[in-house]
Amino acid sequence: MSLTGPASVLSELASRLGVPPPNYDPSLGTGVEGPLLAADDPRVAEALRVLLGAAIPRDPGATWAPLVASALTTWLGVNGRVVLGRDAPTLLAAALADARARLRRDTVLNLEPSAQRAADALPMERADALARLAKGDVAAIVLEPRVETAADAADLAAVVAGARAGGTLVIADETRTAGRLHAGSSARALHLDVDAILLGSSLACGEAFAALIELRPPSSLNADAPPTPLALALARASALVLAQHPVAAELQAMGEALARAFGTSCARERIVAELIGPPALARFSIAPQEGVATPVLHSHVGVELERVGAQASVWCVPHALWSRQAGELARALDAAIRRLRTLLIENSSYISGGLPFVFATDLDAVRQRGLGIYRYPKLGPVDVTAASSRVRIAFAKGPLGEIVSSGFFVPTRITGDFDVEADYELLAWSSGPDSACFGLFFQNELSTGRYYAQRTIDRDGDRVLGGFDGVLTKAQTVRPRAGTFRLARVGSVVTAWHRAAGGAWYELGHTATATSDDGILGAKIWSKVECDGLVAEVAALRLRVTLAATQSQLLPVRPDPRRL
Repeated sequence: MSLTGPASVLSELASRLGVPPPNYDPSLGTGVEGPLLAADDPRVAEALRVLLGAAIPRDPGATWAPLVASALTTWLGVNGRVVLGRDAPTLLAAALADARARLRRDTVLNLEPSAQRAADALPMERADALARLAKGDVAAIVLEPRVETAADAADLAAVVAGARAGGTLVIADETRTAGRLHAGSSARALHLDVDAILLGSSLACGEAFAALIELRPPSSLNADAPPTPLALALARASALVLAQHPVAAELQAMGEALARAFGTSCARERIVAELIGPPALARFSIAPQEGVATPVLHSHVGVELERVGAQASVWCVPHALWSRQAGELARALDAAIRRLRTLLIENSSYISGGLPFVFATDLDAVRQRGLGIYRYPKLGPVDVTAASSRVRIAFAKGPLGEIVSSGFFVPTRITGDFDVEADYELLAWSSGPDSACFGLFFQNELSTGRYYAQRTIDRDGDRVLGGFDGVLTKAQTVRPRAGTFRLARVGSVVTAWHRAAGGAWYELGHTATATSDDGILGAKIWSKVECDGLVAEVAALRLRVTLAATQSQLLPVRPDPRRL
């Protein structure tokens, strides 16, 4: 047998056990119990070779369970009875029931943020927990040994001391913290005198696994369903790796790099937010800003991160992320912050219905719903008008400030493949000291997928190019002031074209990873600093589209805030 790599080691182990090899979710794995190590990590594979060096026993579960228990206690540097199971919440619930029976007390407390762990426990803040413990009627308290400040550490120590004085069982929920925040147990690193340590599936490379290490005189607790032999093998291998390699230090460095990248993104987009807490187990802190509350901002971050399988609240930075998908979470965070800037821009914009659909079309629903007007900021020096089968976007000459973006859109969702053309004419096209852009766009309603066929003018000239989720294509110089933009989506491919008046079609570029979401389309101009005059007219809008079955309510007609 030749085992040349991690995959072959896993396959051989699974084959000998008579089970399928692990099939892992390709997402980032930053959930509540994101794996500490990947099953195909070379270090894990090397530890598994020990098991493959001899014949697999007839009952590997019974044979390997003591080896796993020994590896866990050696890694954590503790002595105690080890109870193994497949599910940490179930094992915890059994331990709490045992504590109630032994102490003849009904109450158990769950010190935040571990409330998700024990559904029948009372969630408590630290100050409230101290007061409740003083009554002496609490059977057990569950806590997560994770602190952000010296005061947090002192509060946690006080809670444990209060529990110890009242004879209350203390269980450290280390399903997220052990091996991630410290080389071993975080409870021991914080000098917390706990009675038991709970471990979870993060230790078994994501396989169903749980362990409760009882440090005090053992109970009669037994798990109903022991881990599978494959989970036992992976847990033992991970424990051996964690005991010999500085995984926690590596995760800390990765988390710090993420925080720096996140800070750079926030500074660029002028977003007041940060990652706080232990770097390998960070959470968001997003301040209310520009008239938008924190919960709204947080939910939009969540939408962006969920696209790549990451959590928006508290996540565990997995070692596998950086060995197999380096930088993807940093890019997802950056996209989330870009999304926040878009949200804040929309919140500060003037958006109104009431503009008639003046173009020729056989789509009655589109004609009836009309067009929408968009202007950022609300008081920007731009007018959007419709008359004589044309829509005009006109920037007044003068200062613009940080940026002004304005135009019209079709407030009708389209779905599936589409092909859209817009004939245009530039009546005034002078950008001033910075650049100006005019383009036909399609975007999904969350603005997480945005595609442009656009024209840009600045000191370097007048050019056309494509824009795909912020990535611009190589530009082509163009001279005529009139032309046609075209955007088309076929499956997952969006392509942009341009045709100057009297010329042939020129492909501006395409992307093969476009959003398949329903979306809206329109045309707009954007510029900044100062404008010498920007006026564009869309003379025709040809839609070869399918309308989505569900449409949003029609946009209300809102008064222009500049005239109030």
